[in-house]
Amino acid sequence: MKFVNSMLVAAYLLIVGLTAWSLVQNFGIKEVSVEAEVKEILSVEYPGRSETNTTLLCRYSYNSREYEEKVFREGSCRKGDKINIVIDADHPDIVIRFSQKSKVIFLSVMLGIMAVFAIVLLIESFRLKE
Repeated sequence: MKFVNSMLVAAYLLIVGLTAWSLVQNFGIKEVSVEAEVKEILSVEYPGRSETNTTLLCRYSYNSREYEEKVFREGSCRKGDKINIVIDADHPDIVIRFSQKSKVIFLSVMLGIMAVFAIVLLIESFRLKE
């Protein structure tokens, strides 16, 4: 049981560490949310019963310049729909898939789960001592 617990803790620490490292790497990037128009649907995948993953060709403008980029999106949409995407303000041709906000939320959830797991392990160790 101790081996399983230590492996779970190691997995959580690895995930939290990688997410935190990714946040540090993206520290200087200025993220901007822009509205993009779906020009073409390049591919559609159905990995699950109710899931849809699509690759889209989107057109958006930033600082009075037009850009067309491929965007990966979960969920369905149609040609001509307007979607919000996050881009790098210094390099507007780069679409950011995971924003810093979503990484912070993920990191907070993972740390919360790890805290609950640690509390359960402490309670279990105190019960075994009695």
